[in-house]
Amino acid sequence: MIGLAFYNSTNTTLDLNGPFLRFTSTPESVTVDAGASVTLSGLATAEFKHNPTTIPGERVTNTGDIAYQWYIDGTAAEDVSGKISGSQTNELTIQDLQNPSETGKSVFLRATYVESAYQSASGAITAGIARSTGKASNENQRLDSNAAGTVLVTVNPTISIDTQPEEATAAQGIDATFTIEASASDGSDVLYQWTQDGNPLSDSDTVSGATTPTLTISSTTIGTTTIGVNVSHPTAGNSPISSDGVDFQVVSARTIIQYYEHADGGSFYGSGSKNLFEGNLTLNANSSRSTQTVSFYSPEQDIIVKISLGAAGGASRGGNSGGQGGTSTFILSMAKDQEFILKLGSQTQPTGGTNGGGGAAYIYEKGRLLVALGGGGGAGTNGNGGDGGGIEIAGQNGGGRGGGSGGSSFETGTLPTIGVFPGGNVYGGVNWSSSTGGRISGCTIGGSYWQNRFSPCDDTGERRFANSQGTEISQTPIIQRGYKSGIGHRNNGGNGSGNNGGGGSGAQGGNAGSNDSGGGGASGYSSGDVELVSTQLGGNSSTLAFCTFEYYVAD
Repeated sequence: MIGLAFYNSTNTTLDLNGPFLRFTSTPESVTVDAGASVTLSGLATAEFKHNPTTIPGERVTNTGDIAYQWYIDGTAAEDVSGKISGSQTNELTIQDLQNPSETGKSVFLRATYVESAYQSASGAITAGIARSTGKASNENQRLDSNAAGTVLVTVNPTISIDTQPEEATAAQGIDATFTIEASASDGSDVLYQWTQDGNPLSDSDTVSGATTPTLTISSTTIGTTTIGVNVSHPTAGNSPISSDGVDFQVVSARTIIQYYEHADGGSFYGSGSKNLFEGNLTLNANSSRSTQTVSFYSPEQDIIVKISLGAAGGASRGGNSGGQGGTSTFILSMAKDQEFILKLGSQTQPTGGTNGGGGAAYIYEKGRLLVALGGGGGAGTNGNGGDGGGIEIAGQNGGGRGGGSGGSSFETGTLPTIGVFPGGNVYGGVNWSSSTGGRISGCTIGGSYWQNRFSPCDDTGERRFANSQGTEISQTPIIQRGYKSGIGHRNNGGNGSGNNGGGGSGAQGGNAGSNDSGGGGASGYSSGDVELVSTQLGGNSSTLAFCTFEYYVAD
C-alpha cells in the first residue's frame, strides 16, 4: 500500500551509488646510492558505503576498475627503455639514478576509478555507454597518494679526488706542505683526515691542517714516512676513499743559500738556490744592471758560510791598466730567515766613478753594512789606476803625475751611519762632475718613504723586499728585513773626465785622476761582525765584482 508507505523492491546488479577511493598502501620516500635503481609501489581500493539497516537488501557488485598513473616532479611519467618502467601500473621502477641531476625528485601515484558497463543478472556486460557503477565520490574520480605526503627520491652523492698529494722533502725541523683537491658530486663539503704511515694525524706543534685540504708537517727525525689522506662524506655512497700515499722525506738540515736578483726600483730578474754541501755558489755583477741587488738568506737553519768577495777592477785606457778590485775572504754567520743583501759593482757608470772607476762589493745584514771592498781606479792615458783595498785596507793612489788619491781606511766598526756622495752631498744625490770620492753609509738611509718611518739601522719586520716607495716585490719571500732602498751612498767613486781615470767606489771612494792620470782605488771595511780569514790590496782584475759562497765546517 503506497499510502501506508509500503513499496515493492527488486534487486538488480546496478550500483546506484559510486565508490570511495582509498590507498591501502602508499609509496614511501627512499634514499639510494648513485647508479642504483629504485622501485616504488602503491595500492588503491574502491569502497562502497551502505547501510543495510536503513536500506534493506542493498548490495555492492563493484564491477569497475582502478587505473594508475605515476607522476615525477609533477609531470606524468612515461616508460623509457632502460630508465623508467611501470609508469601506468601500481609499481614504478627508475633505474641508474644519478647525483646531483636526479636527487630530490618528487614522486606520487594517481589512482582513477573506471566504471564498468551495465551487467545483467546472468552476468553478461551490456555494450554501450550505460554504466552499472556510479562515479567515484572523490573529486574527478581520482585520488593522489601525495595526500599522505609527496615521496622524495634522494640519490646520495659520490666523492672523488681531483688532485692527488705530491711527495715532499724537507730538512729537520722545516715545514713540508701536502695538498689535495677533492669534491662531492653535489658540491657539498667533504671531510679530510691526513695520515702518516697509516696513523691519523692531529694538530700539534709540528702538524697543522690535519683535517683540511692542506697539511703542514715537520719532523726532526731523519727518514722517510708515507703521507696520505682519507676523504669522507656523511652520505656519499662511496665514502670513504683514500688518496695515493706519498713520501715525506726528512733530511739533515742543509747549508742552503736562497737568493733573489732584482733592482732596488722593483724590477725582478730571477732567483735560485744552492746547497753548499754539494758545491760552491758564485754570483757575479751584471754590467747591464747597474742597480741590481741580490737578496739572500738561509731558509732551513742557522748556518755558517765562507765567503770570498772581490770588488771590480777599473777599466784600462791607452795601454795603461785599471786598478784591481780589493779581495777578502771571511766567515759569515747567517741566522735562519734573516735578510742579507749583496751589491756587486762593475766599472760601468754609475757603480764606480765615471771614466772607468771600478765598482765596490758590499754585503749588508738587513740595514747594517757588514763588509765593503774597494773597486780599482780607472786608468788614464798617462797612468794606471790604483788598486782597491780589501777589508781594513786603504785604496791605492792612481798612477801618473796627477794620480787620484786612494780611499782612506776606517778601523773596524767605526764607519759613520750617514755617508756622503762625491762632492759632499748627503741627500742631494751624486754630483757627477765631482772628482772627489764620497763615503758609504754605515746603515741604509733609503728614500723618503723609509726616512719617514725608520731610522737607518732599524729593522723593518717580516715582509717581502720593498723598493724605495715601500712597494713589495711579490716574487720575494717574507723574512726578517731591514734593508732600505734609496740612499746608501754606494756610488761614491770620484768622477773622471777627458783622459782622467775615475776613482773606485767602496768604503771611502777614490778620487779621480788629473793631468790624464789614473784614478785612486777605494778602501775596504768591516763592521766587525765577520771573521776575517784573509784580505789584500787588489786581487781581482775583472771589471765585474764577484761573491763566492763555500760550505764551511768549523775546526
